[in-house]
Formats: sequence, C-alpha cells, structure tokens
Amino acid sequence: MHFRNRIFIPLSSLCWLVFLCSFSSLLFSQSGDRYFIRLNHKNNTAYSLANPQQFLSQRAIDRRTRQNIAIDSTDIPVDTAYVRQIRTAGATVLYTSRWFNAVVAVIPNATVLSAVNTLPFVINSNPVNRYKSDKETETIFPFVSSERGTSTASLYNYGPSLNQISMLNGVCMHDQGYNGEGMQIAVLDAGYANANVHSAFDSLRANNQILDTIDFTFNFPPSLFSPSTSGHGTAVLSCMAGNKPGQLVGTAPKAKYWLFRSEYAPNEYIVEEYNWVGAAECADSVGADIINSSLGYNQFDNSGQDHVMSQLDGKTSYASRAATMCARKGMIVCNSAGNTGGSGWPKITFPGDADSIITVGAVDPNRNYASFSSIGPSADGRVKPDVMAQGLGSVVAVGVNTISTSSGTSFSSPITAGMVACLWQANPLKTNMEIINAIRQSANLFEMPNNQFGYGIPDYCKADDILKGVVDTIVIPAPVFVTSLVLSSSNPFRDEVRFTLTTAADLSFTVKIYDITGKLVLKENRSVKAEDSTEYIINTGSLSVGAYVMKITATVSGEEKVWQYKLLKVQN
Repeated sequence: MHFRNRIFIPLSSLCWLVFLCSFSSLLFSQSGDRYFIRLNHKNNTAYSLANPQQFLSQRAIDRRTRQNIAIDSTDIPVDTAYVRQIRTAGATVLYTSRWFNAVVAVIPNATVLSAVNTLPFVINSNPVNRYKSDKETETIFPFVSSERGTSTASLYNYGPSLNQISMLNGVCMHDQGYNGEGMQIAVLDAGYANANVHSAFDSLRANNQILDTIDFTFNFPPSLFSPSTSGHGTAVLSCMAGNKPGQLVGTAPKAKYWLFRSEYAPNEYIVEEYNWVGAAECADSVGADIINSSLGYNQFDNSGQDHVMSQLDGKTSYASRAATMCARKGMIVCNSAGNTGGSGWPKITFPGDADSIITVGAVDPNRNYASFSSIGPSADGRVKPDVMAQGLGSVVAVGVNTISTSSGTSFSSPITAGMVACLWQANPLKTNMEIINAIRQSANLFEMPNNQFGYGIPDYCKADDILKGVVDTIVIPAPVFVTSLVLSSSNPFRDEVRFTLTTAADLSFTVKIYDITGKLVLKENRSVKAEDSTEYIINTGSLSVGAYVMKITATVSGEEKVWQYKLLKVQN
C-alpha cells in the first residue's frame, strides 16, 4: 500500500482539500516565530450552516445527526478573506482553528507582526514558539523485556500481548466479532517511524486501513514514517492496530486509522497544544469516531509558557478546551493521564483534564498501580484519571520488525482507545457519553473512585451488557436509622425511580441525583411520618441515558446521615 503523507493546512474544515502554500516554500524559506492569532467574527464567511457539506465530511455530519448534535457556528471555517489578508501582511499561515476562530502563522519579524495586529479583525496574537527548520532526531523510548502469558483459544493468537487485552475482558469482545471494524480512530502523536514497513502492520497495509497521514508540525523529517523521526506513534499505533499472530495483537485490529503528527519530539513549546487543536478539528471534519492522544503538557522549554496545577480545570488550556469540544461534536477522546506520578507535578497533564473524555492511567500486568502514572483529581474536583489499563510492560512494535515491551500511560491510552472502538462497534446507535458512562460503570472501582485509579479497570463485555440493558439488579441495604427502604422500581430505570421508606419517627429528607461527573442533576425535598410506609416517586424523565448516583440525606437526632446507591438510566 502507498501511504500518502502530506503537509496540510485546514483552511476549510474538509481538511484534506485545501493547501495554502507548497511544501518546499513553507519548510525551507520561512523562519520566525509562530503566533496564535485570534479573530473577532465570521460575519463575512462564504459558508452556510444550511450547506454543511461545504466544510464537513458526510461521515462527520452523520455522526452529529446520529447523536442529535446541531451543526453550529463553531463548525464554520475561518473567513478565507481574513486568512488572505494575514498572508498579504507577510505572515505564513500554517493552519486555522474554526472552533476558536483563530490562525496559527509564522511571523518573520516585528514589522509583519505590527501589520498583522493592526488588521481590524484581529483581536490579539500570542507567540507560541520559535520556528525551527533544522533536522533533528529523537531518541526512542527505552524498551525492556518481560515474560508474559500466552494466548488461550480465541479468534486471535495474542501471544505475549494477551494480558493487556484480557485484563479489560477484551478477548470476550473480539470473540463476538467486535474488533473495531467500521470505526475510525485518529492518532495524534510525534511520528510513526517505520510504520510503513513494520511487519506488525502488514494486514493494516494490505486492507488499506490507514486512511491518510497529516503533519501539523511543519518540521523535519518531512515523512511521518522516516526512520529518523519519532517511533513513539508506531508503538502507540501497534497497541490498537498491530496484528502479528503469536506476538502482538492490538485491541482494534480492524479499525481504520488517521495518523496525525501534532508533536515535534526534539523540543517542547506550547505551540504543540495548538497543533493538537488543529489535528483534533481535522479528526472531527473527516469523520473520525475516536481520538487517541498519548500526549500531555505541563512544562515547556520556555518556562514562561508553563502551566500551573490550578489550571487543570478543563477550561484553561486550548488543547483541553478542544478535547471537550470533540466530545460536544460526538467523538470520544482517549488521552494518557501522564507519567509524572510521584514527581514534583504528580497530577494529570493537559489535555487530560478535559471534561467528557476518557483520561487513562497505567497499571502493571498484575493490575497494580504503576508508580509513574499521573493522578487526579482535576483542579475543579472531577474524578481523574477516568480508567486504567496496562501501561507497565506493554507489548508494542518498535524498530523495523521488532516486538518488545515499553512502559507509560502512552500505551494504556491506545489499548483503551481500541477497546472503546470495539464497544462502540457493538453499540453503534449509542452516543459518545453513553459509551463513556458504561465504561466507567463497568470499572471495578465505580462506586469508590480514587485519585490513583479513578473508576478503576473497566470490563468491556460488562460495559456492553450495560449498554444493552443486561445488568444485574443492585441490592441496597437499608441504613441503620431507617426501618425499611425498598427500591420498588426496576434498576436500570426509565422515566422514574420509586422507593418505599418507613421510619420510626417523623423524618424530613433530601433526594439528590448526580451524574457520572458529579454534577447535581436533580434535587427534591421530601418527608415521611413515623411508621408510615410511603412510596415516593422521583420523576427522572428529563435525565439522559447513563449512570447516576442517588443520595438521600436526612437529619436524625441532630446528626446528618447520608446514604447512596447507584442507578442506571436506560432509553425511555
């Protein structure tokens, strides 16, 4: 198979169609600082919400339609006339952001910067790094050997990669025919050295499962597959797409893949967060279902660009805001939690703090917490990481033809992303949040999440059962101060929850229902008379499908008592 590899500027949201300048003129003649330039409006755009095919692929439109997501102004591309004027002022536009109505451009000197800033539609411009065109290489992560189990009878001969899949009950999904087929995964990474020749991807090439490769870094080497570029993305890709029987099988070997380079490995500047935004918008517009991002940011070569932990709120970093936007567009983002656990920055890194995504931490082959895995919660108190997967001693593809092991949340994330693809393949009519909620609920610590494990290690066949309504009844013991509390409606529930409460004394109590993120979505104040057996009906018709926690709070003898149990809302 011939892999297409191209430098790309998504002036239109159909990101593979529009090029603003040639490869050679961009890479070899431009120098200067890169700037993130914010624009004030899209009032003069030639695009219309009535004709979304102008700027979104049919697959992207279908994803929105399937999940009842409206196409809105954030989908409209940046005004092309404004882009032309920025170029006329002397800047080289690399790519645009329709979500944030902005442009990333190389500005060669102060004169051009002044000319750009005086344009009437420019709100402001911020430097994001120095442009570099010298050829550099990256040292690939070290790989260590470990003894692993062998495959049991199954559709796939997993070899030593069995453990990282069976830990998630992924073999169960594969044996039912759920292997990612029909799903598209966009991979955001630093490079894919030798992925075009590695034997672990023979079937990927033979079946045309790599849809395209696109570079958002505009740096050397120009080929994303060059032996001198980073091999990090190759190892990441193999966790999902690898298929070398007896040695390595990925979690989604039949999915199709978009390979994006948003990370320039030799240095670390905040521009990479903006590259992440551009790649995520491209993934949306081409119709990808899932993004795997084994990337994280907190400190940079320019310390003035560093983040602080109080910014881990999902609303500060542009990459985090873009990850949340991906969720609003109906995609699922799987992002590595980070490898800074136990360091001076033990917390998750950006964009792992984003809301409504799956942030993935790492465990060892025996399901124990890996000490390097970054911890939560987010700065605003949300559970992070969301879930865990094997990230210590993960089996991956390296070099030209080698299968080895490596460690990091960089690998627990794609192992998870592939399983997400299998689960969504099995439940194609479910929304992204229904899929995410089921994954969280299937995890072993769902009822008692913590800062290291989040909700724990998921069981993807159990998540499939949850989505299909095949779940066990949850038995809730009555609190000690209540004579009787009986959940009289079914659980999973639909448009109401019923329970009967009997107490030894008059009692006032508050019913609160929280969604999976901890947000209060329903609150009612009720009371019960002594020895009465009263059935209470809580109307839940306004709640979306998903997992919830119901808490009942009462004051007994001057002391506040709280008890809770989990509920699952299914389709009305």
